[in-house]
Amino acid sequence: QSDDIDILVNPTLENQKKWVFALSELPDKAAKELENEGNVFSPDYTMAIRINDEVTVDVLPAACGKNWETLKSHVETIQSDGIDIPVLSLEGLLLTKQGLRPKDQLDRSVLERALKKEREIWNMDSKPVGPSDQQPIKRIVGRRSRELSTDCIPLSISEERIAFSRQ
Repeated sequence: QSDDIDILVNPTLENQKKWVFALSELPDKAAKELENEGNVFSPDYTMAIRINDEVTVDVLPAACGKNWETLKSHVETIQSDGIDIPVLSLEGLLLTKQGLRPKDQLDRSVLERALKKEREIWNMDSKPVGPSDQQPIKRIVGRRSRELSTDCIPLSISEERIAFSRQ
């Protein structure tokens, strides 16, 4: 189980305004501290921003050296309670789990098994990935963010997410 939520974002200042606005809807409104900041990821675009609210959200410009531009072609959409949620495909998640941390190694093992099983089921060498166009997030948190379109995708992995995305 994950202790936080990881979200990969397009690290532009325009997009930052959108995700800061959306995450400011969390109960403690901790993300509001970022409202008047310049680009929080500059100058190197490698460090994450941790938002400690009722839940902890890590906002990342890159994951395991893979940035938004590299990973956006691996975005697919799942539905939860009738809401479309863009997430990384299993292949995309696997790209973000190439690190040496034990958690990454465990996640990588789970993802590799899931991909193998999926390929057996579909009897194919590789699964087509989602569209390369950005997928809008219709709702992140709170009522005011329902129609918000941002360049963001959750990166968390769990056995439940793998099972849910394949139903």
